[in-house]
Amino acid sequence: MKFGPAVTLTLRRYAVFAGRASRSECWWFVVFNLGIGLAAAAVGNAMQDPDALRALSLLVLLPWITLAVRRLHDIDRTGWWVLLGLLPRHDRPAGTVLHPGNARGKPVRTVHRPVE
Repeated sequence: MKFGPAVTLTLRRYAVFAGRASRSECWWFVVFNLGIGLAAAAVGNAMQDPDALRALSLLVLLPWITLAVRRLHDIDRTGWWVLLGLLPRHDRPAGTVLHPGNARGKPVRTVHRPVE
């Protein structure tokens, strides 16, 4: 499947959880999102507005989830496996919010000396 038809198919099926998605459909949508994300970041940076990338993220959230579910169906897995990504892990920021301990031990007391 080529770039244009793959992205068009994914965006047409943005709320369809049933069925399957091919590898090419998945990877072309990844390339599409990378390009659009870089463009949104550049526009947001030029306008000094960080909301451009946030708006794009919200627009492609549902197509990403449905594509992931259909891709899981293609490998004979249930779509509920997508929820596994919501669980906190030690290397994600959500894990630090839920477990706010200091990984390096007790905080070091700083000594402030006057500048000469």
